[in-house]
Amino acid sequence: LTVDTSGLDRFVPAATTQRTIAGRVSASLGAAAVRVGDADATLAPDGTFSRAVSVAAGLSVVPIVATDRAGHTRSAHRSLIRSRFLPEGQVNPAAARLQLTEALLQQIAAPLRADVQGIDIAREIMARDVLSDSNGCVTYPRFAQHQPAELDLGIARDGSLWISIDIPSLVIQFDGECQAVLSRAPIEGQIVTSLHVETRLGADGNGTRCVTGLSHTAPDVSLPGFSVDIRGTGFLTGFLVTLMASFREGQVHDEFLQQFTTQADALLGQKLATVSLFGGAQPMALLGQNVALDLCLVALAPVGGALEATVGAKVSAGGTRLAPGAPQLDAAPPRAVPGALLLDTNLVSQALFSAWRAGGLAKPSQQQVPLDLLAALVPALGGRWPDGTMVDVDIDGELPAVVRAAPATMTPPAMGRPAPAMIVELGDLRIRLHVGDATLFELGARISLTLGLEPDTGALRPTVLTSTAEVHLLSEPVADADDAALEAVVQSRLGDSAAALLGGARLALPSLGGALRPGAVTPDAGGRYLRVALQ
Repeated sequence: LTVDTSGLDRFVPAATTQRTIAGRVSASLGAAAVRVGDADATLAPDGTFSRAVSVAAGLSVVPIVATDRAGHTRSAHRSLIRSRFLPEGQVNPAAARLQLTEALLQQIAAPLRADVQGIDIAREIMARDVLSDSNGCVTYPRFAQHQPAELDLGIARDGSLWISIDIPSLVIQFDGECQAVLSRAPIEGQIVTSLHVETRLGADGNGTRCVTGLSHTAPDVSLPGFSVDIRGTGFLTGFLVTLMASFREGQVHDEFLQQFTTQADALLGQKLATVSLFGGAQPMALLGQNVALDLCLVALAPVGGALEATVGAKVSAGGTRLAPGAPQLDAAPPRAVPGALLLDTNLVSQALFSAWRAGGLAKPSQQQVPLDLLAALVPALGGRWPDGTMVDVDIDGELPAVVRAAPATMTPPAMGRPAPAMIVELGDLRIRLHVGDATLFELGARISLTLGLEPDTGALRPTVLTSTAEVHLLSEPVADADDAALEAVVQSRLGDSAAALLGGARLALPSLGGALRPGAVTPDAGGRYLRVALQ
């Protein structure tokens, strides 16, 4: 008695609420009925059957039980995943949300501050052939210097982000000539000022794509402490030039202000074009596979007077297993609050999907068990192979994991254990027990793992708190077994095996020029996001 549902598409789009379960049953004594869900399916004389069932969001197990004319039964349960699916390598635009505080801004400012300190306006001035040429006077730079540039970041009252750059103690010495009453008069002098530049910053990723640089508004430039000292060096011209200087100081100020504004706009565009916030590929090991997690800024905007950053994520592992994408369960994001990172459980789903697609749940010979142990449960196996024969146990997860936030009402953990944060469900986990090429039994399983997340140096490490498994015998080609007894034995060991697959995993958090220090993790009531306290 066998049931074939190999043609069933188990990936259900989020907008679809029903799926037709179809297949074929073969029975040496003749098929009598096939029950799908809570009712009998339509069964044709050739053994094909079908029935439409309702599909809830997330992972659903559809019980399928075939019965032959002698009353024997065979389970062929199948899992369906109904969700939005994100193809591997595409951006999840809501992987994390964070309300920026002044303390976090200082982390962001650190690499920018180091970069800005390299600004050398004096060198640019000395590279000019002519310092100024207007109103009958031409000047040439002879010396320029200033103190190192300083940068500051802040949040305005409306929640927008501003940046200021100060270049203190700029001194420019020059010489040249001016048109006097009857001739050209030689001059020399110096300009003393500071340079203050302020602008608002923005990030335009349309909330859907990675931002490759920050934008800025037209800079507001001022020259604090500006003064000009112009002296004539020719005979009888000193008095006339000194008199002219009092009228030219305002003109020189305006001329330099215009030049510096143009330069500041270009400089900001250059410096901000390559700024990467929350970015960079962060490798992680998951299900025994190397997974590349790439985080990036997708939005930076004021919300209710606060500044919120939205972080996107791309995940890939180079796998080839066919599937429409990582299951993504939708729910409205909660408001970000100071001191906490909102982490999307769909990001964990992305990582597990890429690891699964690369073969992370295809585990040949996951373990071995002595045939004698199975023979004690299934006596018909005795004497078929030599003493000491080992049975290989293969595991193959036919579906990727479905991840959601743990209910806030779950029982608190034991002392010293992290609080429940996520539920990870694995459906249609195929278990094959075999000796060489001879299959003894095939079983299907569904596993549910409750995970806590423990802080680990700028990352979160998953810890399995509880596990439940549901196992069904699918085929027994060699010997007839007590279905319930065999299922119970496999079920008792399956949770521990699944938990071991997550060993060593670390979920990296966004970087702001320095690793965030996560604290306790609690699930949001909406069922999608986790709140990660920041230390």
